[in-house]
Amino acid sequence: MGTPMSAVSLRQLIASVEETQRKLQRAEAQLVLLRDAVREARVRLTRAHQQPTENQATQHSVELRINTLQGVAEMFQKYSEV
Repeated sequence: MGTPMSAVSLRQLIASVEETQRKLQRAEAQLVLLRDAVREARVRLTRAHQQPTENQATQHSVELRINTLQGVAEMFQKYSEV
């Protein structure tokens, strides 16, 4: 049979699990915020596309922002899956 866990190691394990849960909840909250930011940026991009071609710099800037936000969101998604 296995060795029984000491009370100290059990407390350490519980503290570690609780900290991991807090980190996971924080990552999930950040993911929600990132998804909202991507949604808002897509609205801005749609509006920029509806404007004359003078907004090409704005369009490109918003496209870069969307790509960056999506990359960060994917990172948080992977983190929360681990």
